[in-house]
Amino acid sequence: MEAFHWLYSISGIILVLFYLPQMIAVTKANSSLVDISLMSWAVWSVCTLSSALYGIYVLDDLKLTLISMASGTCCLYVTLVTFSKRRRFKSPVSETPKTLRFRL
Repeated sequence: MEAFHWLYSISGIILVLFYLPQMIAVTKANSSLVDISLMSWAVWSVCTLSSALYGIYVLDDLKLTLISMASGTCCLYVTLVTFSKRRRFKSPVSETPKTLRFRL
């Protein structure tokens, strides 16, 4: 059982570390980031933050709560930076990839 506790802790840390390249990329971008799925990142933000609330109030599980909060914070960061850059750069619809024709 102890091995599962360590595995869960390590995988949570790795999960959060692997958000860093995306966070750096959206921060450095000088465009409207039309290739980033704003809807996906927003849903991931809500889901991981709701997992944190579940960990706090239902399971009373500190490890799940911390990992979910860290993951949700990273997702929320990507979501908010992408949203901000879309508003700042306001690319015309013609620049939008053919698979994504809706705007948020």
